[in-house]
Amino acid sequence: MASTSTDTSVTTNSSKFLEGFCSTEDFFHHFVPYLTYQDVGRLESVSKRLQTLAQESMWKVVCRRDFNFQEDDHDMIGPTYHQERRSFDRLEKASNWKYCYHKWWFWTQWTGGKAKPHHLREAIALWARCRAVLTELGLQNVVDSLCPGLDRREFSRMFRARNYHKCPLPSSLIASYSVRAGQQELSPLRPQVQDIFSGLFGSFSCYDDLYSLRLVNVRSFQNPFSRVRLMGVAPIILGINCVTVGNNPPTYLFLRTTPEDPEGQLAIAHDYLSYGEKTVVGQGGFLAYLRQYVEHLEAGIYKRVQFIDEDPSSHGIGLFPDGGPTMSCAITRGIEVRASARWFPARLQDQQGQESHFGYNIRIRMVDPDPEFDTCQLVSQHLQFMDGNGKVQRVHREAVDGKQPVFFQDATAGRPGYIDMGPAGDGDRFEDKTFVYQSDTGPVAGTSLQDTKLASIKGTFRFVPGTISNPKGPEFHVVLASFPLTVPMPFY
Repeated sequence: MASTSTDTSVTTNSSKFLEGFCSTEDFFHHFVPYLTYQDVGRLESVSKRLQTLAQESMWKVVCRRDFNFQEDDHDMIGPTYHQERRSFDRLEKASNWKYCYHKWWFWTQWTGGKAKPHHLREAIALWARCRAVLTELGLQNVVDSLCPGLDRREFSRMFRARNYHKCPLPSSLIASYSVRAGQQELSPLRPQVQDIFSGLFGSFSCYDDLYSLRLVNVRSFQNPFSRVRLMGVAPIILGINCVTVGNNPPTYLFLRTTPEDPEGQLAIAHDYLSYGEKTVVGQGGFLAYLRQYVEHLEAGIYKRVQFIDEDPSSHGIGLFPDGGPTMSCAITRGIEVRASARWFPARLQDQQGQESHFGYNIRIRMVDPDPEFDTCQLVSQHLQFMDGNGKVQRVHREAVDGKQPVFFQDATAGRPGYIDMGPAGDGDRFEDKTFVYQSDTGPVAGTSLQDTKLASIKGTFRFVPGTISNPKGPEFHVVLASFPLTVPMPFY
């Protein structure tokens, strides 16, 4: 009996000593930062007092240390995997710091410990903003194409892949894949137009050249070189894929890590086996790429576009900028002309050194009828092309692409429209529509991925009040303000 009493006394005294020591400032300052989560678990099992102390303070210290909480971040939030959505797409409140630690620990185990918590925080916020702006634009086809995150088995299988150790994925991409695993793959069983234009990172076209940038479906990593080709659609390899339709070769954007950029550079090429430093078109990894793109969407630089006039289902994000420094806008006598250009990446093989190809998009509409006329007709175009060497070439043509539209504004609703007139026009009347003219520059001497500072287009369009057959006054010129021929960085 005496021995038992002594053991109990020693245990009680030890517990009291621990409780007293763990309550001191020195303990939290010098010891807790070096405790593992197992150590904290053992301490809280000693007594109720230590359990309370651990849940109030110790778990908070190790949670902030292990998962990069900021000192001013007092919210106990952590990622929760939602079975229905199959995604870590929200940070939710935890009841205490221990449960908060458990939430973050569970996510790190799910992703193999290869992603950093601050990347998940950013990924969740960016995907939420992305979904919100796509919904606001009415692009449900793009929203519906987004895949849920990868499950634990898929992450494990990816990390065990034979070549993964040679080319590991960066933290930001792994974190993003726990929220969204890319887009649905195009299928020969579902060749609808709305799928072709549902590329998350937008689309643009000119004549027979079409580009739609889809985010890779990470599940295609299992066998990326055996994808079915559909209407010229390239197999998805890694990162972001430029879907090309027409006679163009496939175009790929690769995400590759370097010592200078561990989260990955975006490099563009036609052949996934060969690409060089000159093809780098993005820096800072996938989340940096997504962040800048979402900012452009929110600022209205890229907008919803119907790509085929005859097919209202052909809508997506138009990548000819409609805002920012690469777009020009001028209004002459109530006629607004907005214009911007795009680099054509699928013609990379044709550049032979320094010459690049561009497409340009010109939008014309009547925004404020002139007091002297309520309709006017485009007669001819007069454009000035300056290449990267400062050399100027002037082009004068009747009509634009064979069309001479008549512009008007609806008297009751105040919405612009046009009648499709001219040699190539069909006479159809379009209300609440902007006339769009697109063309291709061909090779532009003196331009490259690194230098397009001088290259630009400007000019005028000759108009007549009324119509060509029934003029209501003297002809006048509408200004096309100068806009640059540049390769965007990052490339969308």
